[in-house]
Amino acid sequence: MKNPAIRAAVITHLKENISDVLTWFDGRPGNIDVSELPAIAVYVTDTRKTADYLDEVSWSAVLHVELFLKAKATDTELDKFIETEVIPFMDSIPALDELLESRDVIGYDYQRDDEMMYWGSADYQVSISYLTDK
Repeated sequence: MKNPAIRAAVITHLKENISDVLTWFDGRPGNIDVSELPAIAVYVTDTRKTADYLDEVSWSAVLHVELFLKAKATDTELDKFIETEVIPFMDSIPALDELLESRDVIGYDYQRDDEMMYWGSADYQVSISYLTDK
């Protein structure tokens, strides 16, 4: 059950350091109402078993910290928030250091709500690896 612990460590740390977020999601939300914005979702994707050891299994995955702002927000606004509010606090999360074997920043990407036109997002991504008990 490492993924819930990883998400919780990131959410707890970011909540302590970022005050401009209205809603926090443990996992990627299926639907976001405009009244919940700005929001941050923390989730894990592309989880892959990489090796078996005597008592443990090695895994790799992508950790996402996705910022959602109202659709009218420009990419520049998304950049500013990610670069000033998210990235500085992602570099040092003591609880995450205890859970992970490694982490490397991939970068971030933009998305827009094509259906309801409620939000735009910047999805900050980190490649992670960790061990679990067999």
